[in-house]
Amino acid sequence: MNILRKCYMAFLGAVVMLLLPCRTVTGDSIAEPDYSFYGKHRSQIKPINRMFEANGSGGRADIYEEPGEEEPVIKMDNGSVFCVIHMYTDKKGDKWGSLLYDVQGNDTARTQFYTGDYLGWVKMEDLLVRYDEISFREEFGKQFQKYAGELDGYQAEHQTLYFWEYPGSEYKQEWQIQEEAGDWNIQETYRDDAGSLWGYSDYLPGVKGWICMTDPVNPDLPVLVRESVPASEVEEYAPGKPKRGYEFIIGGMILLVSLLTAVMIFVFWRRKKQS
Repeated sequence: MNILRKCYMAFLGAVVMLLLPCRTVTGDSIAEPDYSFYGKHRSQIKPINRMFEANGSGGRADIYEEPGEEEPVIKMDNGSVFCVIHMYTDKKGDKWGSLLYDVQGNDTARTQFYTGDYLGWVKMEDLLVRYDEISFREEFGKQFQKYAGELDGYQAEHQTLYFWEYPGSEYKQEWQIQEEAGDWNIQETYRDDAGSLWGYSDYLPGVKGWICMTDPVNPDLPVLVRESVPASEVEEYAPGKPKRGYEFIIGGMILLVSLLTAVMIFVFWRRKKQS
């Protein structure tokens, strides 16, 4: 094996190793249970992965095995909170959301499929959208400012930092910084009414959220109560977000591998033809 071929194989191996972690299921992954309706209408179903609250007209929200069926399989009491994973629009224009529930008929609020779970469908008009990071962006996005390095140089080693769903949320993710923090990957900031400065950090795969740069290690920041919104008033349930830089790097490396493969095939074919 000549030097060119060895270099190519080494590069290809590096790309494969880089791609392997992408197959890991994370909290951002969308469950795709193998059910007949889902399989038949896959192209018409869009991912949502967002928390909703039952708000049916009769005090309950009906859950059906498939959209359009006459009899529900279970009924969710108003106020029940669960995750709508996908949305489907039928021929009449009615929107349906999918959710997972267990054999006892309980809502699971899951985004991953587990053995024993059932996939049900609920009309989106019978739901409220729980206030979340998407809601926050819709309400305050015009006040966002470009990150100016406010957290650069912060000594975060051996400290626990908190990544909040949005400024004022009760939900947070904690992360222990073992060594130098590195790039916080903050693109935008927001200053709340109390004067605290926040930055949205896409820190690591599965570790992201709003950091209170004014007090990043405080787990007991004030919670602001925000009302849920009728799903019918929300135009876009899951707007896309800009991709992280490493995703573009992986895409570029895949393209480069394809080009190198074509070159190697041509070189080997030409040598074989000349011999």
